[in-house]
Amino acid sequence: MEKEDSFEMIFRRFPEEYRHCIDILTDEEKEKLEEVRVKAEGYLVFAGGFGEKASDIKVSQRGLTLIVEKLLDHSVYAHMEELCSGYITVEGGHRIGICGRVVMDNGSIKHIKEFSSINIRKGREVIGCSRSIQRFLLDEKDDFLNTLVISPPKCGKTTLLRDIVRTLSEKGKRVSVVDERSELCAVYKGVPQYDVGRRTDVLDGCKKSKGMSLMIRSMSPELICTDEIGSEEDVAVIKEAVSSGVGVLTSIHGMSLEELRTSKIGQLIEEKVFERYLFLSAAPKIGTVTEVLDKYGRRIDA
Repeated sequence: MEKEDSFEMIFRRFPEEYRHCIDILTDEEKEKLEEVRVKAEGYLVFAGGFGEKASDIKVSQRGLTLIVEKLLDHSVYAHMEELCSGYITVEGGHRIGICGRVVMDNGSIKHIKEFSSINIRKGREVIGCSRSIQRFLLDEKDDFLNTLVISPPKCGKTTLLRDIVRTLSEKGKRVSVVDERSELCAVYKGVPQYDVGRRTDVLDGCKKSKGMSLMIRSMSPELICTDEIGSEEDVAVIKEAVSSGVGVLTSIHGMSLEELRTSKIGQLIEEKVFERYLFLSAAPKIGTVTEVLDKYGRRIDA
């Protein structure tokens, strides 16, 4: 099933009085639709490549609660652990961010209730978006070169990582993905909603530092992929992976190597753990690779 179809199916699960809200969009607008925002006692708002468009249907607080319950198959408590992270992943790889009254327990979020707003974001994958840079990721022996993807937010890091994983997996590499925020693979009921390749194993919702160690011990990967590193624990487990002969593919928010040298991952750069650095930009389109550097910081492609 195509992602666009599965996204429209979300609205079929709405309570009857809100089910046809998407009908205000033209077919072209539906294609460009990126997210839907719903607030208690407010109107449904559609946003995407066409701008914003508001429905004339007002959603009561009770109506919003019913929408959330419908989307969660009337099993809010079964999804509570995921909800406490602020969002859930549904079939098709779409994500629903949820706000409401938070109940705390010993400094941790225990429960979210009295829902106040939701943001339904369309899941997207861009098959083939890594094609132009694949030749830089393997050496002459066909071994993977440890790679760090660097860019500001919302430039397509996760989308690029996903396609690299898919391609390498289809080429025969054993890949393990530690998907701490359920963004890389969008696992739903045990099944990745994105194509990440036949030889890819996924550990969903697990902290990166713990998950990478687990994958090294249990799945014998040739490379491990995770998203958005930055902590001292991440640095330690990346060193563990590399010393175990396992390749590492990951990403980080940033603008330059000089900036990252002074961050918590600076020692990885100084020790030349990464053999490739890919810099991304949102221009002229999201996911544009503007620069490829080797482990010495030398430019090898534009």
